[in-house]
Amino acid sequence: GSSLSERSSLFLEIVKNKPTVYFALDADVAPKQDKIIKRFLQYDITVMKIDVDSHEDVGSMTKEQFKEYKKNATLIESDDYLLYQALTL
Repeated sequence: GSSLSERSSLFLEIVKNKPTVYFALDADVAPKQDKIIKRFLQYDITVMKIDVDSHEDVGSMTKEQFKEYKKNATLIESDDYLLYQALTL
């Protein structure tokens, strides 16, 4: 899904276990993705963003294509994210 409540059991498990979280959402849900990324950064979760802009949909990728894109994921850091938000207003 493209939403994740701070009260959801998934969110609470992520905050508790602090895994690296990868985002590979379609461009049409970018505002929702940004809210989730911001939330994770507030909880010191490591966030990686997979650039899938060249594909219409993540589901249209093969597993091998996705693995390759995942290898090239970008680390999102709080300072970088705040600058990105300011520049895209």
